[in-house]
Amino acid sequence: MGQRSSRSENGCESNMSMSIGCRFSPMRRRLENGSKRFRRRFASMVTPRVRDAFVANDEDMTPQELQLTSHQRSLLFKSWRDDFTSLYELGTDIYSEIFRNEPDARKLFPVLANWSGDIRDCPQFSSQALKFVQVISLALRYLDWPAKLNDILQRIGRQHAKYAKRGFRIDHWNTFQDAIVLCMRHQMTKVDDFDSADKEEAATVWRMLAVYIIQHMRAGFLKQVKDEKLKL
Repeated sequence: MGQRSSRSENGCESNMSMSIGCRFSPMRRRLENGSKRFRRRFASMVTPRVRDAFVANDEDMTPQELQLTSHQRSLLFKSWRDDFTSLYELGTDIYSEIFRNEPDARKLFPVLANWSGDIRDCPQFSSQALKFVQVISLALRYLDWPAKLNDILQRIGRQHAKYAKRGFRIDHWNTFQDAIVLCMRHQMTKVDDFDSADKEEAATVWRMLAVYIIQHMRAGFLKQVKDEKLKL
């Protein structure tokens, strides 16, 4: 993912299910309890059906399109790391930040019900941490096909409506967004071939992408909540 892909949309789509998780070595799979089941669920989850996911008469929740220059796109790809260690650390860092700001969000994940320690040490939570960064990876993969990416993100957002019954609140989306922004800013400090100006600009672009991802996921979530007449 270090360089921008030149493959066609169909080429990318056919390989979607063979995403990051599929390239993990056998010895690393012990960190991903149920990873095969996770990849099957994820592949199914991100195969979108074309549908309107915007929330009618809700201007504040209407997703904005992402307008990036070639230079900004280059910063994203040059600063993205898709090796297992980087992905796992980023995923667990994001969730650690989420739980630090919203401790009650832990109850959304049954595997953490009896886990009081650091989530980085919880093997049953590894697939969830990886699932989060898979979404970021897909956003990068489909930057050149915004309509397709919008459908994917909104479909994933619809999948999250089930968490409303566990106490998921609409403001949790802002917590998720802030966690991505903070953790990606921290990631920029580790990019050796960026000077301070590049790191600052890259952090800004990552914030733009994080907002875009969360806005579209939230739109799908709200559409599903409305369709199912769920209470938030």
